[in-house]
Amino acid sequence: MFTGRLGRITVGIVLMETLFAVQTLVTITVLPAVVADLGGIRLYGVGLSASVLAGAVALPVAAKIAYRFGALATFAWSVVVFAIGTCVVIAATAMPVFILGRLVEGAGGGAQYAVALAVVTRVYSKSQRPRLLALWTAAWALPGLLGPSYGGLVASTLGWRWAFGLLLPVLAVAALLIAPALTG
Repeated sequence: MFTGRLGRITVGIVLMETLFAVQTLVTITVLPAVVADLGGIRLYGVGLSASVLAGAVALPVAAKIAYRFGALATFAWSVVVFAIGTCVVIAATAMPVFILGRLVEGAGGGAQYAVALAVVTRVYSKSQRPRLLALWTAAWALPGLLGPSYGGLVASTLGWRWAFGLLLPVLAVAALLIAPALTG
């Protein structure tokens, strides 16, 4: 489970889930800086929850899309959507644009989650799945401890936009590790 092709997929799945955890927790930390920069204090709650709500809607939809168009195409689409959402967040000049970016990120993240579940059933044996799912869940532990500190440090030194932008290379690495499991 931790060597060869399967090891790369395991690392990719855990890295992707860690990315989502950090992205969610960073938003909690940097949102005051976002509101100070963009305004829109009345939209604070929407900005905080937009990604999670969009992900919850996208998850079942992505499963149906994957069934129709294939897991690899759906995964590629979800990575692109998440990256576009992140770029919209980074470029936001007003709170409604920030929220739009968070919605798009959430849609991509929810779709990636659905595809990752398909990867688990496709490449891991029944005896390996509980260990992988435990790792998947644990992927929220470290970001829970370090994510807010990361967000605060980056927002206070480089700016809140970088707290999101620095996550894009992690997305690319995780996608490259997971994609081979979706071919064939």
